[in-house]
Amino acid sequence: MTSLSRPRRLYERIRSKRCKNVHFKELCSLLEMHDWALDRIARKNHYIYIHEDYEGVVSIPRPHRGSDVKSPYCWRALRAIQEVADYDDE
Repeated sequence: MTSLSRPRRLYERIRSKRCKNVHFKELCSLLEMHDWALDRIARKNHYIYIHEDYEGVVSIPRPHRGSDVKSPYCWRALRAIQEVADYDDE
């Protein structure tokens, strides 16, 4: 078994949870570990991340209640990270 890097371990852990019960801060940390930069905060709660090798943006809304991100936003972030980091889809 090979040793995975910290960003890859966090990516795999979130993916294995199938984007359920993923905390906002955890997802933002994952993006930042993969060299995504916070571009702006739109409408006071949508955090917009950009990456130099990605053509679009990733938007993560801060949850109003609780701390978990809705799964469609989590899946979009994981797909964007996978595209930039060139992770194989297992």
